[in-house]
Amino acid sequence: MSVADVRDRLGALEAHTGVNTLLLAASHIDHDLLPPLDDALARIGPTSRLDVVVHLRGGEVEAARRLATRLQAGAPRLRFIVPHACASSGTLMALAADEILAGPLAMFSPIDPHLAGDGDRPDLPAVVSAEDLRRLPEAIEAWCGLAPDVAAARAQALLAARFSAEALATFERSVRAIEAAADALLARHVPAADARGAIVRALLQGYGSHDYAITGDELRALGLPVARDPAIDALAWDVACAVRRTIGPESRTSFDEDWHDAAVADIRAVALRRRTRGRRAGIWHAGATDGA
Repeated sequence: MSVADVRDRLGALEAHTGVNTLLLAASHIDHDLLPPLDDALARIGPTSRLDVVVHLRGGEVEAARRLATRLQAGAPRLRFIVPHACASSGTLMALAADEILAGPLAMFSPIDPHLAGDGDRPDLPAVVSAEDLRRLPEAIEAWCGLAPDVAAARAQALLAARFSAEALATFERSVRAIEAAADALLARHVPAADARGAIVRALLQGYGSHDYAITGDELRALGLPVARDPAIDALAWDVACAVRRTIGPESRTSFDEDWHDAAVADIRAVALRRRTRGRRAGIWHAGATDGA
């Protein structure tokens, strides 16, 4: 699958909607996505409406917030089109949209942060979520039949054995940072503070697992501006299929090959980030452009 195919399918979607359209796709959201995104917005120029097709697997919270605010600044009316993956920090980014078009296979997820455990314990999960920690006293109380205060003390002892005090303090700050970021992104189209708070609490605490696949209908039930458009769904799915063959595991035939893990595109250009085994940083390069 060529980058020209990504651009062509994006062009078909833009021709149908008549709205300037971007693609933002990444296996991991980070600040390195901001320069190519800014380049794409500069190519589009001032516009009253902007569509963003997203294919996002999660990543850094602060990077997601910064990318989302840049997109909000790009147009007075921002619409996210989600044919498939928009997980974790991707869901946080989606809160910036004035409208979310969620296809039938669109998958969002809770936005609670994760914390890595101290030390090397192969018998324990490598990371746990904020919601896992918050519910630990309840779980101990239910499983062990302990009084609430005894269960809370047992939970504190388990946390102290697994995590340093510094790590737990950092985790608490991360939760507060996500709450603040989500509230700020929602403020553009959800003016009531109480309504924003309810949405943020639900996305942080309302699901049993960080891996819970939230549907578009479930986001709409929370009060988010989610809609469906079958014609756009079909065209956006074509974009997603091209993206899945261009970035991520499907883009290479062996583990020894270089691969692409991110793409930022409009109808004029496709920027891809290439990864090489053993190198920490990716390298951006241009894909198909006008006249190529």
